[in-house]
Order: sequence, then structure tokens, then C-alpha cells
Amino acid sequence: MAWMHMQIAVGLRRLGYDAYYFETTSAWPYDPIRQTKVSDSDYAIPYLARVADNFGRGDHWAYRRSYSGKECFGLSRAKAEDLLAHADAVLNVAGATRLQEEGLKVARLVYFGTDPVYHEIAFAKGTRMRVRSSKSMTTSSLRFGRWIACVDGWSSADGLSGVERNA
Repeated sequence: MAWMHMQIAVGLRRLGYDAYYFETTSAWPYDPIRQTKVSDSDYAIPYLARVADNFGRGDHWAYRRSYSGKECFGLSRAKAEDLLAHADAVLNVAGATRLQEEGLKVARLVYFGTDPVYHEIAFAKGTRMRVRSSKSMTTSSLRFGRWIACVDGWSSADGLSGVERNA
């Protein structure tokens, strides 16, 4: 997921925003080397640092290990929490982070859905949805002729060698 979400930060940066990647998790991360969820971040943090470096965001990421003392890596805890509290907007990608449960303060939270029509289908089936403290809510649908990605951050270490890169 870090690889996909980093592309969002890179895309926002290319649009002129000072975008950061911030991951907070209260669940133990999966370690593909050990092929199991683990109670440490020995794989997760170096992987995230490498992904951020590959995308030119080596100084714009933070990983908060909420399952173990809320320790922060990448950015300092104070810097990461200040960014969340004062950002023009914080995108909660797929609603994966429960910011309030984590005790994190966010001034402007935007739900950034990555599952096309998941919520629209649930709403159509009568599932109740609630948005708190919102002055406006917008939904839109865009159709692109092809999938667009920031491929310049890919490396052979990501298992993506041989990917055609458009100039």
C-alpha cells in the first residue's frame, strides 16, 4: 500500500502542494521475508524509506507505530503531528486510519476513496453513512482512457523492471 499511496503524495507535489506521506497503524505489519504479521517494524520502516527515496520524498514521510508506544519514524513525532493538525487537507486514503481513535488531531480531513463505487453501492442498498462537521460533500466520477502512474519512482527492487516508461 505504501507504494500506491506514495504516488498520491507525488502527484500532489507535482501539482504544487507540499505533500507528505504519513502512515499510522495499530495493527502489526506484515513482513514478507518472514511471511507473517510481526510485532516489530524491522521490514516496514526500511521498505517505506526506500519507497519514499525512490519517489524523491525521502524527507517527506512518517510512520507511526501505534501498536508499540506510538513511536514515529521518518519525521519526528512532533513534526508529523503538527503537519496533521495544521495541513490545508489530510487525505485519509480508503479510510484506513482511525485518526480520532489514534488520538491524532486533524483540522481538515478528506476521505479519499480508492474502491470505485463501494460506498455508492452501500448507500443505494440503504446503508446509513454519517459525515461529521462537514460544510460540504462532493462525489465525482472520472473516466480515463488508460491508467496513469508515477512510474519514475519504480525500481527493479520493487519487482517492476521492464515497465515501459513514457517520456
